[in-house]
Amino acid sequence: MKVVTGMTFGKLIVRAVYQPAKTGAVNMRHKCRVECTCGTLITIPAYYLIRKQNPKTKCGLCEPKSIKTLHKEEYRIWNMMHERTENPRHVSFSHYGGRGIRVCAEWNKARDDGRGFETFLLFVGARPSPAHSIDRVDNNVGYQPYHNGKVQVRWATSTEQRANQRQPQPILDGSSLVLRPLDKP
Repeated sequence: MKVVTGMTFGKLIVRAVYQPAKTGAVNMRHKCRVECTCGTLITIPAYYLIRKQNPKTKCGLCEPKSIKTLHKEEYRIWNMMHERTENPRHVSFSHYGGRGIRVCAEWNKARDDGRGFETFLLFVGARPSPAHSIDRVDNNVGYQPYHNGKVQVRWATSTEQRANQRQPQPILDGSSLVLRPLDKP
């Protein structure tokens, strides 16, 4: 099938067909300019419109994105909360899951309705900047919205998190008291 100006493929209308390129894969040499019903213009190989397996029928920009796609960094951070608290092979497990730190049922991946991430994001909001990461106000309590009536999880900079570290625990070494710093959870 030859692609010509004016043809429609799903939401895409061919607005221009260009001269074939002299190099490249044969089926990628013929390019065309298409307009989606949302108004987006893209240039693609004509082959994408006529291939039998998965032909292109929309621009990909007009479809609503999933919450996970719109908030990739927050989703990655939420996933890492689970890794640190649930995966004994994770490098930081001993500072989190090994100490009993868990992700609450409301935000958990295992939540029956699959809305753990959405609920987490609604509570903490979007990450204010790349300098922010998730912080637990009380480092002995897990990832949960509130603890003792106060907000337990927040976005914080590395400076704010350093000020919120666990304090070194005194260890009796024979007859003297030695303070050894703990790693930040």
